[in-house]
Amino acid sequence: MRYSQLRNVVAGALVVFAICFAYNMLVIEGALIPPLLVFGIVSLVLAWLVSRPWRWAPLVAAVWFVLVFAVSVPIIVSDLSGANGVHPLLWQVVTTLTAVIGVAAGVMATLQARPSAGRGPQAAV
Repeated sequence: MRYSQLRNVVAGALVVFAICFAYNMLVIEGALIPPLLVFGIVSLVLAWLVSRPWRWAPLVAAVWFVLVFAVSVPIIVSDLSGANGVHPLLWQVVTTLTAVIGVAAGVMATLQARPSAGRGPQAAV
């Protein structure tokens, strides 16, 4: 299987996602928040999975980004309104952009890894 550079982008986005969750807990909130801890750990496990040669790993990562985004919509709206200050606003912008990049790269990496008639050994006629 040819390893795509898009898989590197997906894995990097997952690591940045985990760092964002850790930063939120340690710097912004100053407390251990179990859901964010779980999100960070799952993101790191998925980053490892994307680095493995399983074809569907980037799509699983893209679904993960969408699920976390969907669950966090009320928090995202609150942070992006700027009512909580600049720090949470900037954190949310970075996290949201990371999720968008992760979804796009995950879908593209999955599509790029699909077998096509033009690749692989020639079929005997």
